[in-house]
Amino acid sequence: MVAMVRYIMVEGDETDAAMVRDMLREVTPNQETKVMGSALDAYKAEWKAEGIEIGVAEGIEIGVAKGQAKGMTKGKTELLTRLLIRRFGPLPDAALDRLASASDDQLNAWAESVLDAPSLDAVFGERRAN
Repeated sequence: MVAMVRYIMVEGDETDAAMVRDMLREVTPNQETKVMGSALDAYKAEWKAEGIEIGVAEGIEIGVAKGQAKGMTKGKTELLTRLLIRRFGPLPDAALDRLASASDDQLNAWAESVLDAPSLDAVFGERRAN
């Protein structure tokens, strides 16, 4: 009976719900509120489970996107480090620290300058006073 009430609550309209209430009054006197409440409780549980499922899926999607972005940045850092070493020789700790803490945009800017910069300082946009 609860399943029938749930179905009508989901698929039916106000007239259907009123008809079910009237039928319940006749079939189970003084129990229509209990049956309707049980149907509503079951439907709420389904909604909650569905909401949790959607929330978990969205959380996984966000986590995957963040992981991919982090992986891309790590890959850029590693490649830029290799290019800088090949171009300018062993890197000082300060340069390695800058690379490790750089944003994705900063890594892109440094990568664009690595081929033309005359020095490591020039890659990082630093100018030495003469």
